[in-house]
Amino acid sequence: MLNMLICDDEKEILEQYRSYLEQFQQENGIGIQAEFASSVLWVDKADYSRYQIFLLDIEIGADSGIQLARRIREKNEKGIIIFSTNFLEYALEGYEVRAFRYLKKPFDYRYFASVLLDATEEAKKLEPAFLTLRCGYEIERLCLDDILCCETERDHLKITMKDGSCHFANIGIDEMEKNVAGHDFCRCHRAYLINCFYIQNQTKLEIRMTNGMMIPISKYRKKEVMTQLMKYWGNRFL
Repeated sequence: MLNMLICDDEKEILEQYRSYLEQFQQENGIGIQAEFASSVLWVDKADYSRYQIFLLDIEIGADSGIQLARRIREKNEKGIIIFSTNFLEYALEGYEVRAFRYLKKPFDYRYFASVLLDATEEAKKLEPAFLTLRCGYEIERLCLDDILCCETERDHLKITMKDGSCHFANIGIDEMEKNVAGHDFCRCHRAYLINCFYIQNQTKLEIRMTNGMMIPISKYRKKEVMTQLMKYWGNRFL
């Protein structure tokens, strides 16, 4: 059972969501426990960490769905955020809060169902995956979702976690790349392997991570890296 929070200040839209969601569950056999809110004040009292999917109107009364999403991200880094909007020019702002998709108003049931089905599939991937590595004389069990980047350092691999801690594993970066295949890691340089989830922004030469680290992009890998990152981000803006 997935938990979903839907917020829109138009009550008729909320009723449309209720109807669409009921039809979606009947057609797809996916259990979703949804809560509906027409006020940001109510939403701000909610426990953001318990929801896997958020559907937010990008303009909620006097507030902004982007501002609400920022507050959600402070408590829930992995939740899937979908924005509904009349104006797709807001899409660029969605990068900051890692929006999954946009629903361009007005939309019909089929469009809604297509986006929600993709979101539920993505939610299934939120279950954490772990990797067991030898670090010196100890065995460490690391959550892949918490790995920010890996860097080759002499005879070991430096693994930086999202909380700033580091592990030094007795493994090569080529083998590590194989171990994390399918988990949205990018080999942007022969010495670096990064978790795409923690990318803040990128230029042609560097990638800035959410902790401020600047990671170089190899000129020999630039085309491959850009293709991978475009694919990673591309589905967020269908």
